[in-house]
Amino acid sequence: MPDVERLEIMYINHQPENLTVSVDAKMTLRQLQDELKKSDQFLPVGPFTNEITIKEVIDYNLLGPHAIEHGVLKNWILGLTAHVNGDDVKFGSQVMKNVAGYDMTKLFIGAHSKLGLVKQVIFKVLPNQFQVDHEPSEILNGSRIVLKLSQVEDFIKDIKKEAGLYYHYKGLGVLDTNVDNTTLSIKVQIFGGKYMKLVDGIPMAEKSKHPQLSENIRRIFNNHILKINDE
Repeated sequence: MPDVERLEIMYINHQPENLTVSVDAKMTLRQLQDELKKSDQFLPVGPFTNEITIKEVIDYNLLGPHAIEHGVLKNWILGLTAHVNGDDVKFGSQVMKNVAGYDMTKLFIGAHSKLGLVKQVIFKVLPNQFQVDHEPSEILNGSRIVLKLSQVEDFIKDIKKEAGLYYHYKGLGVLDTNVDNTTLSIKVQIFGGKYMKLVDGIPMAEKSKHPQLSENIRRIFNNHILKINDE
């Protein structure tokens, strides 16, 4: 089905004056950005070369170059609707400040749909004047590495020796690469970093050769502690 037809049957409620948008989680990030562009606004998530749905962005807490200026995904989610135990349950609010109590929406970020199937999401968005023109990052099969910032450039030099693809989230001690895990396990240990397996850009702790190590990294990302500073 053409993208235009798919977009017509998907729910979207964009309120430009309030800088919010409520969207069907099956919509792709690219489709959402195209809609927001009509009002000179954007969601500071991505961009990716791959076609990624909103649900995938939330389920796997996917990073993108916009995180450099605008931070992580939790900063932009106001609320969501998820199918939980047979019912559609709403979490959060469509207002910029929500003082109703603990924000349950954060628990769904990176949860791999284990808490419930995300169906709709409410985002806050930004005017285009705050958008930095980034080259889209490719979502790779391979590994995600967490290092101290001072180690990243040296690690990239080693990756280049293996003729591997990589994407560095500048300003963050995070590197995605398609280099084989066996090779990386030695290199990462030398640099004192940690890694987890990526399948189509999705962190897969349960399939890693070092599940406990990977679970620790998943916890770091899902708690959004992304900036690794030198002590």
